[in-house]
Amino acid sequence: MKKIIVGIVSLSLIAANAKAQEILDEAYLECSYTFTQMIDTITQKKSIGDTDMRLLVGKKFSKFYSIKLHELDSVLKSMTETEQISMLSSGGLTDFIQKYRSTEGYKVYTNHIEHKIIFTDVQPPNRILYNESTPKQDWKIEKETKEIAGNKCQKATCNFRGRNYVAWFTNEIPISEGPWKFNGLPGLIVKVYDTQEHYDFELTYTRKIKKEITFNEKDFKEISLKDHIRICRHRIQHPLENFRNVRSTLNPDPKKYDVRERDIK
Repeated sequence: MKKIIVGIVSLSLIAANAKAQEILDEAYLECSYTFTQMIDTITQKKSIGDTDMRLLVGKKFSKFYSIKLHELDSVLKSMTETEQISMLSSGGLTDFIQKYRSTEGYKVYTNHIEHKIIFTDVQPPNRILYNESTPKQDWKIEKETKEIAGNKCQKATCNFRGRNYVAWFTNEIPISEGPWKFNGLPGLIVKVYDTQEHYDFELTYTRKIKKEITFNEKDFKEISLKDHIRICRHRIQHPLENFRNVRSTLNPDPKKYDVRERDIK
């Protein structure tokens, strides 16, 4: 019973948020990125569990998110509370979680007019939100070039919040955008990774679209960037602490990597 109750509470919270949304802008470009994360720095083991991240680019706003998280929102939005309870009571929670499991539970909304971002994150049972000025990277543009995903790219490097990064950007798509919080180059960032190769984003395709950029993050708890990093560090050391009864088959050992923004204390 406890397993079912925890699942109902979690899914109901997500579903409630999925049903209330605000239209921020209309995207004219969609960029798909493959995300790879090193989940064990000792064995050099990498995860490709979240292979599909999306960047929607509009004139006023952009939005970066996991496509699996988007699909989860859509499925829950279409389900009634009775259907959710029926799914959970029939033992379908584990299969449901595995199907829509995402290592990246965050969304990054960038306001280009006010030069701010809203960062939301779902790390059950935490549902948090924080605001910050659009972070800037002090890029050094290099002469080296190469082709990635059919685009002629140029190399750039920087140090950002405790990590050294290498980026490859293309002037063929002259927008100052990129995955996650990366921006500030004279072209779209096609690939970016830290030099320890803990985190890696690589573009797979771009396409012109007309699609609403929506904000559906209601009832999130507003905290600070520092508090968010504290929560992330805790979950690295104590993974699945709040869901051992629900997902007991997963390995609860501490992870062997650090947060992305590791100089935030």
